[in-house]
Amino acid sequence: MKRILFLGAGSGKDPGFDDVIIGDEKPVPYKYFMEDKGITVIDNIVESCHGCPDIMSHYSEQMQDLVEEGCQVVAVLQGGLYFALPSIQATQVTYPIISVPLDTIAFQGFIVPSGHAAIASVGIEEKVDGTLEQEQRAKALIVAERFLNLPNSDVQVVGNPEYLDELCTELEDLDINALKESDSAGLVLMYGTHNGVYDNINPNQVLIRADNDDTIPYLLYLKAAEERHKSKEFNIVPTVQVKGLKNLAIYAAKIISLQRPELRENLERIADKKYGTYQERNLIDEIKSRRVE
Repeated sequence: MKRILFLGAGSGKDPGFDDVIIGDEKPVPYKYFMEDKGITVIDNIVESCHGCPDIMSHYSEQMQDLVEEGCQVVAVLQGGLYFALPSIQATQVTYPIISVPLDTIAFQGFIVPSGHAAIASVGIEEKVDGTLEQEQRAKALIVAERFLNLPNSDVQVVGNPEYLDELCTELEDLDINALKESDSAGLVLMYGTHNGVYDNINPNQVLIRADNDDTIPYLLYLKAAEERHKSKEFNIVPTVQVKGLKNLAIYAAKIISLQRPELRENLERIADKKYGTYQERNLIDEIKSRRVE
């Protein structure tokens, strides 16, 4: 089964990933890291949902075709201007997409309605002495690698007990078995309270979190969320953020569908249900009929 990492950007001016180094003890360029993990990298892809939506859709179709053929695909996308690219491309594919925002405005792009547009996000890269940091880009790549190399399709849920039953129900509706205690699960989902949660997480796991305090005044929450992305406390294991409990379950289904292809049917059903809430009208006929009147 081929594992593919798709790296895209909304503009040729975006920094890309060529300078990203991964590893503390033996740091290596990210391409060497991925090669060692058995992952094929498709990089330097420039696509724009605003400037060339047809090209974006073309890439989506190609990557989804590979998924249908049995490949595992994860995309890491970066950009700005509300960063619509990841959430719009997510409506065209079933595989997980990780957003790497380049500014505060772009960070808002991960805040999407519940549904098949669900994406995950890391924090905002900052410039230090004129040089762009790479911590968040590196984290996104590490998380992508762990998605592609999960040891199994088990999912562990942690966080505030009052929310866990609801999260488990959402997962079960997507045909995912959620475990509140697990020694084997590679994927951990966290919703609600964070205190003490990391104490029982294996360093080899990967974590997706969603906050339950995102209802506080917007600018205050944005500041708190960004601090969490860069806090050691919140990154004991590679961690990305998803918006809301329902999206947490849907995003987990996208990840697990890499190993369990039958879950794609559930994701497609969510997309079809959303599409069914809209009505297509023939505006030309409407205009012509009004002219007659």
